[in-house]
Formats: sequence, C-alpha cells, structure tokens
Amino acid sequence: MRVMLVEAGPDFRSVDAPAEMRSPNPAHILQDQFKNRFQWPGLIARRAAVQPYLPLWRGKGVGGCSSINGHIVMRPPMDDFDRWSELGCDGWGSTDMAPVFERLEADPDAPRAAGRHGPVPIYRAPFDQWGAVDRALHDASWDLGFGSSQRDGGADGAGLMQYAATSVNGRRVTTNDAYLEPARGRPNLSIRGHLLVDQIEFSNRAARSVRCLGPNGPVSFACRQVVLCAGAVHTPAILQRSGVGDGNQLKQLGCDVVHHAPAVGQNLMDHPLASLVLTLNADGRARDVHQRYTNCCVRYSSGIAGTATNDMFILNLNLFGADESGLSIGMLGVSVFQSLSRGTLAIVNRDPEVEPNIDLRLLSDPTDLARMRDGVGHLLRLAKHGAFQRISDNIVAGLTARSLSELTTKDAIDSWLLSECMDAQHLGGTCRMGNKADTGVVVDPAGRVIGVDGVRVADASIFPEIPRANTYLTCVAIGERMADIIASAS
Repeated sequence: MRVMLVEAGPDFRSVDAPAEMRSPNPAHILQDQFKNRFQWPGLIARRAAVQPYLPLWRGKGVGGCSSINGHIVMRPPMDDFDRWSELGCDGWGSTDMAPVFERLEADPDAPRAAGRHGPVPIYRAPFDQWGAVDRALHDASWDLGFGSSQRDGGADGAGLMQYAATSVNGRRVTTNDAYLEPARGRPNLSIRGHLLVDQIEFSNRAARSVRCLGPNGPVSFACRQVVLCAGAVHTPAILQRSGVGDGNQLKQLGCDVVHHAPAVGQNLMDHPLASLVLTLNADGRARDVHQRYTNCCVRYSSGIAGTATNDMFILNLNLFGADESGLSIGMLGVSVFQSLSRGTLAIVNRDPEVEPNIDLRLLSDPTDLARMRDGVGHLLRLAKHGAFQRISDNIVAGLTARSLSELTTKDAIDSWLLSECMDAQHLGGTCRMGNKADTGVVVDPAGRVIGVDGVRVADASIFPEIPRANTYLTCVAIGERMADIIASAS
C-alpha cells in the first residue's frame, strides 16, 4: 500500500521545529509571529449565543494541534467508550480501547510493561517543580473536601490529580515527532506540505482523486482510498465542499450533491470553560516565562440527575502569556467535561480558503448551564481559601475583570457565564460515528463515510460523545484504532 500524507501547513522535520514549540509554556507557539505558519489565522467561532465571533486555535502543519496545544496527556474514563459502543460504535468499547491506550503510551509508572514502551511519552513533574497556583489548588481543594487521587493514571480517579505531559527533558513531543519521524524512511510513504485540500472528487459516489490548492495552483492526486484526519473543523468542511452534506444547503452554495448527509457538521461539541483571573504577588509569581503552565487539576461529580461521575473539571494556570507581564497573572477555571450542548458547522461558500461558520452553542443545554453555575460556586470558595489569598493581590471574574462580589445570584452568574464562557479547544463530533441506520451518523464503526465509497475519517470529528478528558490522547487512540481497522481490511 502506498500512502501520501497531504498537509495544509508546513512539512518540517523535528529538528527544525522552533524552540517556542518545545516550551513547557504553550503560549510561546501561540504568539502572533507563528500564527500564519502553525495556525489557521482566519478561523473564528461563536461560543455562546450572546457572544461575538472570536478567534479559534487550531494547529496547522505536521503534528496538527499537538504542535500548539497544552501537551496534556489524559485518558478519559473508560466507560466513555462503553457509551460509544451503546450508541452504535461496535468495536469501540472499553475492552477494545483500553489496550490501545496502553500500547501508545510510554509511561514509566505504568503498572504493566505494555504501557511503558509506546510512542507517546508520559511525564509528570515532581511536586517541588509545581507552580504556586498548582500548590494553592492542591492545598485548597484538599481542605474543601475534593480529596486526592495523587496522579492521573487512574482514568476513573476523582479529586486533585496530577497532569501528565507529552514531553521529554522538558520539551514537547508532538505526533510528528512520535509517529511521522520514525516512518519517514519508508519507501511507500510520501509527505507533501502546503497543500490545502479543496475536495474529494467522486465518480459514481466512489472517491477517485483529491483536489488541492498548492503554491502553484490546483493539483489533483488519484487515490484508491482517502482517510480524512483534518479535525473537527476541516474534515466536515472538506466533505461538504465534496458534495457530502445537507443537500439543500449545498445546492444553494452551488455544490454538486454527491450524497445527502445532513448530519455532516452537526453534533459539534466542546468543553465550556469559565475562569477567574488572579493577580499574583511576589509569592505567587512564576519564576520564568518557560515554566510549566499547569501541573494539576480537580475532577469531581456534579451529582445532577442524568450526568456521569467526574463530569466536572477544575483547572489552573501558573502564568498567562509568553512575556514577563504574564508572570504575575494566574487563572482558576471550571469546565463541564461531559457537555451536552451541541453546535453546528457549515461552509459558507465553495472556496477552501474561506473558513466555515462555527457556532458552538455552549451552555445551550440547561444541564450544562446548571453545572457551570454550580462550578462557579466552587471557584468562589477556592478563591476565598487562604492558599489562594496568600499568593494573590486581587482575584476577579474573567478577562473583563468583574468583581467576585457581583456573582452572588443565579441570574448574575448565568449572565456572566453566557457572556464570557469560552471553549477548552476540545472540538469534536461533527462527523459522528455510529450505526449507519441512525440518521444522525456520518461514519460507521470502521470510519467509512456512509453513502460513498473509499472515504474514511480518523479524527475527533467522529466522537459520538465528547470524552471526559482533554481530547489529545483520545485523538491519538482513534488514529491507532482506525489503523488497526484499515490494516485488517487490507
């Protein structure tokens, strides 16, 4: 089998990655000087209905979002995958996925040898290297009854837990480093950068070629099979431009309809996030701009009817931004990690250089709003704890610096949440996987796009539900699992 990997951004070797990409503080690679090279600069989204459209971070270039994300490694609770299986994703249950996670990790603390030698490094900073905000969350969460499971390895653990990072010797390791670099010498693999995928070209509903925009104009590559790994934003956009989507909408945009699939671009999910901002004093300031930005979190259960355990998440930042001014700013946030709200994504024209319209509709589900409101109460209690008071000169709500004294009523908290909640940059679900008899499904459990031949999807867009964890490791596991499926079908 010959494989061509087509990448919209740059193809570069690991040794050529900028130092900012390797920093334990991911704010460095998010600076404006790297925006055009490693991000999609025109990408915007609306988080909640009353908010304007604001920039959305998505990685561009080999390694994708693993080159710009927080390089946090977190397994979701394994019963997330049992729910996937119940939703029609045969072969994706906990017993199927647990060994996939085990084999991809290189975790020195893994209880079994199988989890110690994978391509993805697992690193946990010792407590004496934690930041002041980390330590404050450690002390305050214990005193307020959240408890502690000490480390993240127990995917089902609750209370304060230590984050693991995809790093070696304090340097980020991307999927480009972990997977592509070892494979670059294979004679059947070619990698082409700076090729923006326009559309898949079909003949009798079978994929025949992939049309791209390159530095010298349009170019097409003949194919026998296409595996889309463009993420929850660009995979559905490619399908829609290719004529796979809501037929009525596509006709209005002048697209030829190959297969009427109204579920493409629906089911958009993310973890809503609201934060308090801490003005740190001398005891709370980060020591330098390359300090690890966070080392711990708190998982807890809201207890609201119809929700799973560990559906909530408290996070923190030891510093904010990439320059010296950010050393005196910390953050304390809360997020719904089993979000029920659903948004939409749709192309606005046929031009692949024009980004789709993205409306996340965060907190549109009443249960999500109720859980976030309750979560704000936890944030306020944490902020009043002596551990945070000792390291902070001032604590305010959000980037608009609203006084915490204003967040005393249900209406005031809801108003603040709807006007300022953000996403956790964990988008997924726009090409939902499941039983092909379900009209809300786009791909079957083998990743095959329903209604056409020769196209599969292997990225976060296939999430039927969003995992209760940072999504990076689940995305890697999807790639591993889908590789198994494709290999077994060859």
